[in-house]
Amino acid sequence: MQTFFIMQILHLSSLFIYVHLIIFLITNYPLDSKNKLTIVLFSLTALWSFCKIFLHNPATSFEMANFFDKFMSINWILVPPVFLLFSLSLSDKPPSINKWILRIIIFLPAIIFIILNFLGYLTEPIKYFDLYWFSNFKKNTIVNLYYFYFILYTIGSILHFFILKNKTKIKNKKKQLDIFISVSIFTLLLMVGGEVIIPNLNLEHHPIQDIGNIYFLIFAFGIFYALLKYQFLGLSPIKTFNTIISNLSEFLFILDEEFNFSFINKSALNNLKYSAEELINKPFVIIVESDFDFNKILKDLIIKKIVSGYDLSLKTKDGKIIPVSLSAKAIEEQGEIIRIICVAMDISERIKLTEYLKEQRELAEKYLNIAPIIFLILNREGKIMFLNDAGMKILGVYSESEYSGKIWFEEFIPEDEKDLTKSYFFKFINEKTILNELENYVITKKGEKKLIHWSNTLLTDKENKIYGVLSAGIDITETKEAEKVLEENYEKLKELNKLKDNFISVISHELRTPLTAIIGFISLMLGGATGKINKNQQESLEIMKNNSERLLSLINDLLDVSKIESGKLKISLSEIDLVFLIKSTITEIKSLLDKKQIICNFNSEVEEFLINADKQRLTQAIVNILNNAIKFSPSNSKIIIELKKIDKKYENIPSEIKEKINSNNHFALISITDYGIGMTDTQIKNLFQKFYQAEDANIRKTPGTGLGLYITKNLIELHNGFIWAESKGINTGSTFNILLPI
Repeated sequence: MQTFFIMQILHLSSLFIYVHLIIFLITNYPLDSKNKLTIVLFSLTALWSFCKIFLHNPATSFEMANFFDKFMSINWILVPPVFLLFSLSLSDKPPSINKWILRIIIFLPAIIFIILNFLGYLTEPIKYFDLYWFSNFKKNTIVNLYYFYFILYTIGSILHFFILKNKTKIKNKKKQLDIFISVSIFTLLLMVGGEVIIPNLNLEHHPIQDIGNIYFLIFAFGIFYALLKYQFLGLSPIKTFNTIISNLSEFLFILDEEFNFSFINKSALNNLKYSAEELINKPFVIIVESDFDFNKILKDLIIKKIVSGYDLSLKTKDGKIIPVSLSAKAIEEQGEIIRIICVAMDISERIKLTEYLKEQRELAEKYLNIAPIIFLILNREGKIMFLNDAGMKILGVYSESEYSGKIWFEEFIPEDEKDLTKSYFFKFINEKTILNELENYVITKKGEKKLIHWSNTLLTDKENKIYGVLSAGIDITETKEAEKVLEENYEKLKELNKLKDNFISVISHELRTPLTAIIGFISLMLGGATGKINKNQQESLEIMKNNSERLLSLINDLLDVSKIESGKLKISLSEIDLVFLIKSTITEIKSLLDKKQIICNFNSEVEEFLINADKQRLTQAIVNILNNAIKFSPSNSKIIIELKKIDKKYENIPSEIKEKINSNNHFALISITDYGIGMTDTQIKNLFQKFYQAEDANIRKTPGTGLGLYITKNLIELHNGFIWAESKGINTGSTFNILLPI
């Protein structure tokens, strides 16, 4: 009898615990899939305890015992699939197949085993032992399949717990899963021992089977511990509400019908520096700075029952002021106010931001008014919304009332430009047509027309809807007038330059003809064609000839410059040998070299170097460079001419010239080096400009017009070539390089 009472107490206590757990879960937690499965698990264990109460009662008849034994099998057959589904419900990702198909697959074996058990294929007929009813498992293939099904589902659930534990990075969830793994393994070992191993030891009966509620209780209390310790099944509604209220950053007050505090949340207490005991049952007005503000809110609340967005200043315990935005709702019962719920939000930062934005706006307006630029804002209808001081000054208005809200086109645009300006504006604002810059006339209050250059941008709100146009305008009336004068003067200068070129051309032709005749007659006299001349006469004639030739050279240079500037200088290309041309040029200037006893060496990599060029003009260019080299070289020095075949990769070609070379063709490089006075970087930079002289024109020792290198550069460029000069400084000599395409 003692065993009977112990077992009855165990089963009744277990049933009581399971039922209370089920009620607790239903009333305190959201019924999601995870919690529903937890309730089903507890319901199955409650079913076990309920059936055991009758099976452990000697008064139970055979028929009733047989019924409860079969009915109890629903527990030990359904627990594995429900437990497996429970483990799957803990996953963050839903299964890849439809949930109903998954449930059918999982529960199908369980349904088959329940049917087979009711047909008598799993357990022996129930027998009565000492004070209780009990049935053993049969020894057949179906029972072995059940063992396999039971262990497979349970181990599958435990393995899924392990997988979830390895995947999750949340510490609390890892601890939750540790509890489930531990409880599940322990319960599984007990159940396998009690339900599988011991029944197969051929014992008459096994006591562990009769106390199965113990391992079900272990499992149930494991879940319950996870619930309380780690909120495994989620926050309960009450606890959720309390947590939210406690952690609100806003101040929450609940007042009674006499406007005394009955509740203050944690945030309010912390910010006001009070404890709950210091404020509970005290009037709300003790934390309000101004009685007037409080009375106004109180009056509106009594009339409207709800107030929102009232700005109020609250006093802290230490006397500091906290500006808040207060909203309140009166709770009524039978027409009487019984509670007032107040929510206050600290707006200190908002006030600071508002003040900051105000300062920034004032500063921006100050800058806009200081700037000598018109700043104009028009809305979508073309009404003036803003005009800065500079705009008012230019347009001749003296107060905001003269322009605010008026149509810009009607007030300040000349009659003949109104329609065009309007069409531009509305096309810009409606179609977002590009109209960033525009020039048009405005008319001032005095009737003066001013030309304004506008830069425009669309103004949009947070939803990217256009609400207006911001325009920045510069008064360019005087600038345009000045440009017009400049254009007129430029045209006059062009005409004068053309007259100058024509004059030079005509004068040059008129001077060259008689000068050529003079040189010819002097040559005849020097040759003795007009009779014998003495030594003094010969010297005088040679001076006359040299000066005439210099004058002729100057006239030829002037003619070339005139042709260059008018675009009439042409070249005639033919195949020439550069080696032969350079040697001929050296021979041509031999008398100048001999006069200063200068040696001219010519080095070439090849005996013949053929290119397409204008022989006469290329010779002229090389002679100009050699003349310069002779002029600026001391006596008894030397000049070196080198001829090379190179390509674009040649390292000594300046980078600015390499950028201009469009192909990788080969080139002829002519380098002429002297050991004369050298040049500075500034002199090299200006060297090829017209009339440029490296020496001061008033003190220079070497004659020249400053046209030779200018003409040379243009001649080389007509050959699609390049020319540049190099020097390491004064008294270091110079090198002139000519680059010609082959």
